[in-house]
Amino acid sequence: MISALALFLRTQVDFSLVSTEQQQYNEFVNSLSNISHCVVFSADPLPGIAVVEINLSLVFGVIDMLLGGKGDVETEIRVPTEIEVSILNPFTEKILEKLEACWKTLMDVAIKRSRYESDPEYLQAAPPDAPVVVLAFDAKIGLANGIINICYPLPMIQAVNEYLANVSSAMDTYYGRKADDQTKQQIVDKLIEVPMPVSVSLGNATVKGRDLLKMSPGDIIVLDNAVYEPAVVSVAGRPMFTARPGRIKDKIYVRINERIMEED
Repeated sequence: MISALALFLRTQVDFSLVSTEQQQYNEFVNSLSNISHCVVFSADPLPGIAVVEINLSLVFGVIDMLLGGKGDVETEIRVPTEIEVSILNPFTEKILEKLEACWKTLMDVAIKRSRYESDPEYLQAAPPDAPVVVLAFDAKIGLANGIINICYPLPMIQAVNEYLANVSSAMDTYYGRKADDQTKQQIVDKLIEVPMPVSVSLGNATVKGRDLLKMSPGDIIVLDNAVYEPAVVSVAGRPMFTARPGRIKDKIYVRINERIMEED
């Protein structure tokens, strides 16, 4: 079990934000499955309690990984047992640790787990008509994948906004200052050392799929640019210059013609 846990903690974890919505608390509860795995937590000193909901496909996949499997198990529509919840604890605690780290980039909070619930109806984290903010994440851990929902009560979000507003007003004098010449030069010195990818486009072409499958070495693709038309030089994917291609010995080069001016 210990070796499986160590392997799990080293597994590649991908979280991507799917949606952010403000809705009523009863709408959030009604959107969940009848059986799920919910973690109720507080974020002291913020008011109210919040909820992390992990759907069953991810729950049983993670449990399988923690028991030495790969996570590619068939989802069962049942309430996780107490033993399974205990096995899942390292995963849920890791989520709460990450949440606390994210919150601390804004303000100092202490996230504490209150309880687990399998039936969303028993959460009672807020009154039915209370506004909440719901973040939905697509989570992939090894071969296990599923959705994680985080529900924050609106008073918790408003408390953060008020805190940030107070901090912002206190620092207006700092951010209202302009950088001096030495600071500007230091920034420029750092920026000019940053490597920038440069690409040159000689033209484009559209080829049908059936023609693409028939291609072989020696075939010619006609581009939409004439041979006398300039090529486009892009820096970090952004068109910056027009140029003329040429050759020096066995090297191909482009000579910059002019800067491409952006339209307003």
